[in-house]
Amino acid sequence: MKKFLCSIIVFLCCSQFVMLADDCSDALSEAKSLYNSGNYAKAKSLFEYVKNECGNSYGDATNWIAKCNDALTPKLSLSRSNISLEATSGSTSITVTSNRTWVLKNTSSSMFSVSKSGNTITIQYYANSSTNSRDGHFDVETTDGSKSIRVYIYQKGKSISASLSVSKTSISAQANGTTEYITVDCNTSWEIPYLSGNMYNVTQNGNTLTVKIHANPSTQSRSDYFYIQTTDGNKKQKIELVQSGRVDQNLPTAKILKIWKNDNVSVDGKKGLKIHVHFEVNNMKNKTGDVVAYFCHKNGTDRLKDTNNKYNTVEGNVCTSSAFTPSYDNSSYKDFTLFIPYSELHVNVSGTYKFYVAIWGTNDKVLVSSEMNSFTYTIPQSNTKTTTSSSTTSQQTTKSTKTIKGTVLNAVTGKPLVGAVVSEVGTSKATFTDYNGKFTLAIKEGTTLEIAYKDFETKIAYATNNLQIRLNPLRKSKSNKVLINTYLLANMGISMHERWSVGLTFGQLYNGYGWYLKGRTNFIFPKTVQGLTFDNFGYLYNDGELIFNDPFYSGETTISECVATVGFVMDFINRAKWRNENNMFGMYAGLGYGYSRLYWQLEGTKDWIIYTPGSITGLSMDCGLIASMGGFTLTAGINTINFKYLQIEAGIGWTF
Repeated sequence: MKKFLCSIIVFLCCSQFVMLADDCSDALSEAKSLYNSGNYAKAKSLFEYVKNECGNSYGDATNWIAKCNDALTPKLSLSRSNISLEATSGSTSITVTSNRTWVLKNTSSSMFSVSKSGNTITIQYYANSSTNSRDGHFDVETTDGSKSIRVYIYQKGKSISASLSVSKTSISAQANGTTEYITVDCNTSWEIPYLSGNMYNVTQNGNTLTVKIHANPSTQSRSDYFYIQTTDGNKKQKIELVQSGRVDQNLPTAKILKIWKNDNVSVDGKKGLKIHVHFEVNNMKNKTGDVVAYFCHKNGTDRLKDTNNKYNTVEGNVCTSSAFTPSYDNSSYKDFTLFIPYSELHVNVSGTYKFYVAIWGTNDKVLVSSEMNSFTYTIPQSNTKTTTSSSTTSQQTTKSTKTIKGTVLNAVTGKPLVGAVVSEVGTSKATFTDYNGKFTLAIKEGTTLEIAYKDFETKIAYATNNLQIRLNPLRKSKSNKVLINTYLLANMGISMHERWSVGLTFGQLYNGYGWYLKGRTNFIFPKTVQGLTFDNFGYLYNDGELIFNDPFYSGETTISECVATVGFVMDFINRAKWRNENNMFGMYAGLGYGYSRLYWQLEGTKDWIIYTPGSITGLSMDCGLIASMGGFTLTAGINTINFKYLQIEAGIGWTF
């Protein structure tokens, strides 16, 4: 009996187990079928039943529940949500990824149309006939409304060839200032980067500019300029401004009223030209000035050259002068005379020559100069001509006249002096030394010769055959000579961003002081979209207003650099007593304008937008050293923009 009862109990338990196993299998199969048909909610309930009644691991129920939860979470994503288009027509596409059905909304637009095919959205956009850019948008949304993404579309304006012209490109003003008007003709937007300067300010009313030039407080003339340019910088017009200095009523002035001359006047036994000048001077009481006559060839431009340093300018040209010291503030000289011997003109051809007169005041300034005046000079005939009227006279002349030969040398170097003047004292007989420093002259032996050469001492010698004359160079102060050095260099620089830039430097020095003008760029000028800026996080703004919700920065950057300065140069060598016109060593310093602009690239385009936080624009300063030897010139220095951006620069070139 006991065995029977045990058998019944075992049977019942096994039957219950078999029934339970069948229910788990059926529930698992039904749950998978519901999942595959997309009924994720019911499938999840059955998988949870299987997990609770049959165990966590039965049929991998836990993982199936996770799959159902993932399928029940709405998903929607686009390959891109910001689209930048050219002004021309065309089409583009977007790929949609979603676990829900989705639709297009807000697609009505005059700039584009959209359509869907499967998971692809096609955007057909139309040409923009305006020069202004435009934008629009549409939405992609799941049918249950759980997810929505807005697609922004930006299209450029139609580009046009900019033209810019102005009614005048320069303004000249007197010292008391002026107001001028300029009309601007431009087919696009334009601007004036610098509306004011030290001597001017500009106001705009439509296409008319009012340019006001302030009164000049200085007696020196001055100049400035400003630019009118299209907003994109492709067209630019420079307006030059020139203003005369204020007239100082206390400055010396002079006026030449009349000039006349007398020919063949004898003074101290020498015949020459006497010049009379009637002139007036003001504001020179008890101050010494000079009246100077300068002599030229017939053309009035080529100056007569001096050879013996008697009647000459610092540059070695023929002149004659006389000083005057007025006793009154306003003085008149009715017959002020100058004299120059004909022999000091140093000409060997009879003909017409010219001269003009200049009145010099204090501080080596010319107060007034006259027009050219002409005079005729005839070289006198020699008194030692040999005649054939008498054989006796001919024989006597032959005996008394010899052809004297000689050589003129540099007493220091021993080299021949070419073009030295050898003349017989008291006569007009003269000759020049040839390439070897040699000369021949038909004169009486034993007569007195004068030997002269520019910048050398003049010597007197008795005429003997095979005469050798050595002339010592004059020790003239170099301070009388104006040393002018002009140099041109190619310069390059490396910035804190490790970018190279190249340019040119041009300058001049006068007796150790001078100026320079320098420009340098890396020649990177990216195509930019006006009005748009990036913030530190890559979000795009239009005139300060956020226009995209997603970062629009592609990750590509570039830098545009440009510097222009003008400044002062001081040469330590040529401003000292030990001047050397072939070498120089000094320093330079200057001010100007410069920028280092950082650009970020728009995603999906080739356009760039300036990244203002990473850009520097404004005052540029540079300084450094300059050295030249035999014309070969080097510079080295630094440049900074607004004291925030540093460039190391160097230059190489030639001084001539």
